[in-house]
Amino acid sequence: MIPTDALTAAWKDAVLIGGARTPFVDYNGAFALVSPIDLGIKAGREALKKARVPAEDIGTVICGSMAQASFDAYMLPRHIGLYSGVRMTTPAHLVQRVCGTGVEMIAQAADAVSLGRTHAALCVGAESMSRNPVAAYTHRGGFRMGQVEFKDFLWEALLDTSCMVTMGGTAENLAGIHGITREEVDAFAARSFARALAAQEEGFFDDEIVPVSDETFPLPGFETRGIKLRKGEKVTKPTADVGLVFQAPTLLPWANVLDNVLFPLRMLGEYGPQGEKRARELLALAGLSGFENRMPDELSGGMQQRVAICRGLVRDPAVLLMDEPFAALDALTRDEMGALLLDLWAAKPKAIVFITHSVPEAVMLADRVIVMGARPGRIVDDVRIDLPRPRNFDMESR
Repeated sequence: MIPTDALTAAWKDAVLIGGARTPFVDYNGAFALVSPIDLGIKAGREALKKARVPAEDIGTVICGSMAQASFDAYMLPRHIGLYSGVRMTTPAHLVQRVCGTGVEMIAQAADAVSLGRTHAALCVGAESMSRNPVAAYTHRGGFRMGQVEFKDFLWEALLDTSCMVTMGGTAENLAGIHGITREEVDAFAARSFARALAAQEEGFFDDEIVPVSDETFPLPGFETRGIKLRKGEKVTKPTADVGLVFQAPTLLPWANVLDNVLFPLRMLGEYGPQGEKRARELLALAGLSGFENRMPDELSGGMQQRVAICRGLVRDPAVLLMDEPFAALDALTRDEMGALLLDLWAAKPKAIVFITHSVPEAVMLADRVIVMGARPGRIVDDVRIDLPRPRNFDMESR
């Protein structure tokens, strides 16, 4: 018999159509820098794709999350819905029922369908233990010396302050009540992990787990969200996280300066107010304020190359590749462009791979110079440059 105080539910006219999830990874591992909102967006998009349900058919979005793992956590259900393609007018709300949150999401969605409030609901759970904050709730008005109270949310939040028992303590209490030994628990855990690994190796989860890599989630008229994993992966194909500046400016002759800089954002569906703001800031750093509406044929060669550098940086790539970008410029302009590059790098440092035939230019710009031999191309020397920064081309005469 079912105990009279047990929670039960049944629905005759609500069904699960499909689902998807991102992989489980190590604590502080590959997803440590990724907001759970973006993992939720990835799962939501893939679930809709697998279920073959158009996002515009979703009538409600129900999300579950326990710990606030980003400053925009209040927006979690709203952003997961919007960036999954759901209509802006579709309501979205958050469910929090501790360990029962996932089941509660499904139950509320089934209720909404059964009551005729919607024909389809998108349910997404999103969590990140690695991003649980170290927080202080008592310092809004300041604090006295020695009274700093930052605490680990991942530890403190597991304490039920009504009975002063932790989640682990609850497990120990239940084990005592039901006569479950530690050895039995360990054996069950080991067996569970072994079965899960075997099932994954046999492809049981292939239709459930979706691979995750660097990805952007554009939303016209809004800021672009996305997933950027920890670095260290081998690059085997073109990636949007790399900027490129060619030997020639290669500007679009029919577009003005600002539109040339914004071109990568428009092509990748990432254009928005913040993108245009960054483009204008880069042009200001490059000394091109007031030239935003000029056409390429109204600019000097040096100015055109400045526009090209701004275009290469507008997405704030992790790596900027520069293929002899100043080779066609006269000596004076070349030095000016080198100084500009140093200023841009100082404002926001990043990895730059710069190809040049000029030894002074290499020494002035680089922290490390890789010397290549010809026919066949090979590395013949690897030189570390220990000149102090900031640097300028006046140092050549010293």
